Amino acid sequence: AVKLGGGAFSSAAMLELDSTVQGFLPPRMTATQKDSLETAVGLMIYQTDGTEGFYFYKSTGWVLLGG
Repeated sequence: AVKLGGGAFSSAAMLELDSTVQGFLPPRMTATQKDSLETAVGLMIYQTDGTEGFYFYKSTGWVLLGG
């Protein structure tokens, strides 16, 4: 398990990020780059063109989470 930042560690987490002054920055890419990825269920990226937003890959394909 890995913990980045201060505070108590959650034993339920494999990776925990803890900050009150910084955010999480996921991979950012275009729709073309996203569509050329080797996919895995659970993969998440931020699409920077077209319909911008967070995309999550599930067994039925890419799903827009929000923009």
